[in-house]
Amino acid sequence: RLIWSSSPDSRVRAVRGELRFDYPAKSGKQRVQRLADDDVRAVVLGLLRRKDDSPELLAYMDRGHWRDVRSDDVNAYLREIFGVEVTAKDFRTWHATVLMAVALAVSREVANSPGKRKRAIARAYREVADYLGNTPAVARGSYVDPRLIDLYDDGATVLPAMERAAAETDDESPYLHGTVERAVLRLLS
Repeated sequence: RLIWSSSPDSRVRAVRGELRFDYPAKSGKQRVQRLADDDVRAVVLGLLRRKDDSPELLAYMDRGHWRDVRSDDVNAYLREIFGVEVTAKDFRTWHATVLMAVALAVSREVANSPGKRKRAIARAYREVADYLGNTPAVARGSYVDPRLIDLYDDGATVLPAMERAAAETDDESPYLHGTVERAVLRLLS
């Protein structure tokens, strides 16, 4: 069922325990993202039930009135809690770098020649770009830490950490985000 719309091209639907966001992203590219986290879903559904005329999804209550959350508000909050110059883009960049590290790690065994490595890198950029809703050129130029490519060419990836995580858990998703993030930090250090 349709539960929110900020424009004719933007909507969020509650479908079988998940939220589906359908919206135009940068450059007008239509994106569909799914969210299945129960806690986040509850917050979003609460925001969708608010009584105001704003087409914006994110808002907070201030002295009895809803106030829209803007990117400047998010970035100011991040600077306040971290005490350094940081923006939401830094989180997107970090996430893209982690995704790229995983994509390269799973290509290590098959990329045993310069040509195969080049194709594996191009495929990894396409996967990260698709996830971000960007082009591979934008992912390469703005989001993925370029040191990963040099490290990959030298044979260094996060694959050992991923394999250890898989061996240490019975979970069907063994690539625990924190484990991989720590491995990426060590790799880039």
